[in-house]
Amino acid sequence: MGKYTEGMYFKGNTETHKRCPICGELKERSEYWKWKSRKDGLAAYCIPCFKKRNEEWAKDNPEKAKSSTIATSRKIKYGISREQYEQMLVNQNNCCAICNKEIGWEAAVDHCHTTNKVRGLLCRNCNLGLGGFKDNIETIRKAIAYVKGL
Repeated sequence: MGKYTEGMYFKGNTETHKRCPICGELKERSEYWKWKSRKDGLAAYCIPCFKKRNEEWAKDNPEKAKSSTIATSRKIKYGISREQYEQMLVNQNNCCAICNKEIGWEAAVDHCHTTNKVRGLLCRNCNLGLGGFKDNIETIRKAIAYVKGL
């Protein structure tokens, strides 16, 4: 096994606790962010150390930090650039594609969960509503019938 699986910071890790290699403290696993790609499913560092490390990096790399934003996340998750997102806002008159409520940079990128194809921009409430229905058209129809019946 490699040094990272046998190192001193891995000794003492249990089902309920993990040692942070930065502060050296043994902490509950709930004090670490989830990290799917890691073997134990948790970030390497505890949340306070992780935040501190990121803040220091941002201070040392201001130009990179500036571009490392929500726009970067949208590019990674949905394949749309900042410019494409801004054009979508313009095309929708800065309004939610469902309820027409005014939206801006905080708008959710609505996409098909099967194909990952971007459909438009939604306000938080509409996005949560669709997400709750899991894009199931029959369930949405039943919800409409239910609301009409009230």
